[in-house]
Amino acid sequence: MSSLHTGYATGRSSAWFPFLIMFLFCLLEQIPHGIRLFNFIDLGMYLAPLYFIALYNESDVAPFGVLGLGILKDLLSETPLGYWGILFCLFFIMIGVQRRGLLHSAFRVQWVGFGIMAFLLYLVAYIISLIHPVMSSAFLSSILSALVSFILFPLAYLPFLWMRAYPFHPDMD
Repeated sequence: MSSLHTGYATGRSSAWFPFLIMFLFCLLEQIPHGIRLFNFIDLGMYLAPLYFIALYNESDVAPFGVLGLGILKDLLSETPLGYWGILFCLFFIMIGVQRRGLLHSAFRVQWVGFGIMAFLLYLVAYIISLIHPVMSSAFLSSILSALVSFILFPLAYLPFLWMRAYPFHPDMD
């Protein structure tokens, strides 16, 4: 039987920091900005913390946190309840399946892996929006969203790698 724990494989207590950043990215995405192009594409900055969580967080409650943040995004973006929750869980599972190959690979391999997974995720999102009668989406906006997420990935992901390499331990002298 598995015991309930909330840390990374290294045992650090900063396991919830990526969830907080993902939450903030979901909130920031809803702020009006006046840039017309971003009305049609999704920046997907929340996918980088999700990618980090899927690779490094070995918590038993991580999937529930991912689902909860997906439902929060549904509520904020006025999509059908469960749409982003399912997509976030699917992304989490896709990365989890590839975890062994991605975990100790070079950054550019992780970046390409993220790009492939983001493209697949936005493709699934587009297919779901075609099937669901209330939603509408354009194929080009889905592809552009995946491309923008891929381009912005280092900005959102590298701080997590830095945090993992140089952990902050206030109790250490």
